[in-house]
Amino acid sequence: MRRILITDSFRRILKKYRKHFKEQDIVLNLKEFVRIGFRKGESRLKTVISEDVTIEIVKLRIRVRQSAGRYLLGIINEDVYFPFFVDLKTGYYGRNLSFETNKRVVSMLETALENAMTDYIEHTEQNPKAKEYLIE
Repeated sequence: MRRILITDSFRRILKKYRKHFKEQDIVLNLKEFVRIGFRKGESRLKTVISEDVTIEIVKLRIRVRQSAGRYLLGIINEDVYFPFFVDLKTGYYGRNLSFETNKRVVSMLETALENAMTDYIEHTEQNPKAKEYLIE
């Protein structure tokens, strides 16, 4: 069963952009991505395989009202979709959103991914670290 996880660490990043994007905007955009696939300007950045777990890192575009942005999404075994970073298209990171750019950007993206993965691993019903949305 496919699901979207919005982790606490992603919520903290999203809070900086609450004037532009809301959590529901990201969820709707992700559901559309799952339904139709990649669009122009969206790409698969990296695939990490560790034992029986495959994590794909994908860069997606989002446009809400007058705001355009880019965000990174992790896909675990093609079942769990979790965004872990967002920036405006015109922002410093939005223009350089890649793992092959300068060290400052790569370090920040890796930290965001680690924080999201930590939230995913620690997420339980007794101690929720993420909000879950089902994808029909």
